[in-house]
Amino acid sequence: MWSFSLNAIQVEGRQKAIESGHIGDYYEVALERLYSDILSHGGSALDGGANSGLHSITMAKRLADPNARVIAVEPQPDLIAALEKWAAADGVTDSIQVVNAALTEEPGEAVFFVDSDNPALSSLRVMHDEREELIHEIKTKCLPIDDVVGDTKLSFIKLDLEGGEFGALRGARKVIERDKPLIVFENGLSWSAKQFGYKFEDFERFFDEIGYEVVSFLGEPFSSELDGRVHFMFVAAPKGSKQEEIAQGTLARFWSGVSRLRLNSWDDVIAEILREK
Repeated sequence: MWSFSLNAIQVEGRQKAIESGHIGDYYEVALERLYSDILSHGGSALDGGANSGLHSITMAKRLADPNARVIAVEPQPDLIAALEKWAAADGVTDSIQVVNAALTEEPGEAVFFVDSDNPALSSLRVMHDEREELIHEIKTKCLPIDDVVGDTKLSFIKLDLEGGEFGALRGARKVIERDKPLIVFENGLSWSAKQFGYKFEDFERFFDEIGYEVVSFLGEPFSSELDGRVHFMFVAAPKGSKQEEIAQGTLARFWSGVSRLRLNSWDDVIAEILREK
């Protein structure tokens, strides 16, 4: 099991992020560090749950291989339009393939529940009953990652699907076994399992079957026992691989440098992610 041996500075940085009450903001920046380091070695990326394109745009700028691309997958048409507009403005349209669909294990169509107040909370399930009055339904195409990616060689997969990550990964089995990409995903642990009707143990078993190790961004092994308010971003890498080594080093450096970050607003987060390295 790969894990992080954090020194005092890294522990202090991790604690600062937790105590900020906005640990997700730190995770977004750590995510950028991970795909930047992985893509510097070549290959393409898939951004599942691309939203309006913050990470898709940044991934496109981090591609080292001129023939590589970012596959941005998003079921909400309004967000697709915003992503395409942003890509055009930043001159990366040719590096991004935009797919208007939800990522699932099997192809088909489904109802997608759009949160009108916060589209980032939209999902193939109603995840928060208290927000039900803010939700409207749309129909969306559903596609497995294997079908979306085809022959494109992936080095990195990012999934933020509001609970749908397990189904999407089951639909990526061929690509994962062929390309061995680093995978970063959000997940609500037992809550996501309940809402999407699977057993969390099956999710754990899936990674065992494909030969991957999974830890949270805070260095804890993937488990239903983790506190989902803090541990909801995870990184998965092939056991003993170069990707695992890169990811471990990237996250260790990130937590060492947290004291230098000033993430007082979402605008600060965006600026840090887009900052030229």
